[in-house]
Amino acid sequence: MPSTRNLPLRRVLAASLLFASAVLSLPTELHIIIEDREVASAAPSDWVTVGPSGARTIKPTAIGPDGATTTDQRAPESLTATGTYTLLPISTAPTTSTGLPPVATASADGTGTHLACEVYTGADAPFCAPKSGTQLNPGASYFVTWNPTYFSDTDTWLELQGEYLDGSGNGFTSERIPATQLYYAWTIDPNILSTHHTTDLALNMTLTLVQFETQTSNEAIDTADGPSVIITKNSQNYSPTSATKHHHTNVAAIVVPIIVVVVLILMIGLCVFSWRRTGTVPVLGALKRRSTAGGAGYGERQSRSQRLGAGADPVVGRPASRVKSAAGVELTDRDSWSPSTSPRGGNVFRQELQRQERER
Repeated sequence: MPSTRNLPLRRVLAASLLFASAVLSLPTELHIIIEDREVASAAPSDWVTVGPSGARTIKPTAIGPDGATTTDQRAPESLTATGTYTLLPISTAPTTSTGLPPVATASADGTGTHLACEVYTGADAPFCAPKSGTQLNPGASYFVTWNPTYFSDTDTWLELQGEYLDGSGNGFTSERIPATQLYYAWTIDPNILSTHHTTDLALNMTLTLVQFETQTSNEAIDTADGPSVIITKNSQNYSPTSATKHHHTNVAAIVVPIIVVVVLILMIGLCVFSWRRTGTVPVLGALKRRSTAGGAGYGERQSRSQRLGAGADPVVGRPASRVKSAAGVELTDRDSWSPSTSPRGGNVFRQELQRQERER
């Protein structure tokens, strides 16, 4: 019948084994959960590809109930990857934006890709990119995108203007473009900071869309103020952050330490169990037995004085021939064992034992 003394320890060991088995299956389950979330959140998004021959809008076609799309129609990951971005202040404290990148970067010749602007309400309406507080590099090219449905007449023409917030006038004015173009590739003057004679390392600029009835009209019929951006040589790199890399999580870096802890718990439990059952710890007990056996020595491992008992504690007042050895046997001179010393020529060894018994 098992002892009730060891039942709690057995339960601990059983729980540890169950926990270890659950941990070992963690990587597969974690990967499945991540993949399910990715599929569920990957809603098709319209995107625009701009080439030398012009722009083309691509509308992904869903092929399943979960919203999955074909690979060649899905927007590039750099456009749909979500992350956390800190936007610098214009007149307020810095803000943190979680979602799509706040700016769409174009190549030097104005080609590239960007998401189609489908938002026409909000603080920056009708603009989608860049967001307010975005840092932009002088000499770089960016896509400024908007939603044409914001305007009452989508067949109108627009001018994109950048106005300095310090009141020094317009920073730039684009050529007249149709509202249905949905974007403008803005290349920032690489000398804009020195031309503006700024003593600071940054310029604040507000983007505005000015609406005209025709391409040649002289009078604007409407304006739409957009985001305020920061032009600086120390701009942030708005690449996908840790939130976009969750599917590349290093599961081993999480699981291995847990497994090590579980193994240590099992080893400690085994040592406690062995101590309670046998009074020894498995590894330490073997080392102790080995050291004990090697300490006393035997045969040739002992010195001659140890084998002859000379290392025993002496007894003061007794002759050397009557000193007891460490084993408790009284030693005598070698001459006492000679048959000539026996008065009757009997068994000297037996006589010596009898003599010792009488003295006791």
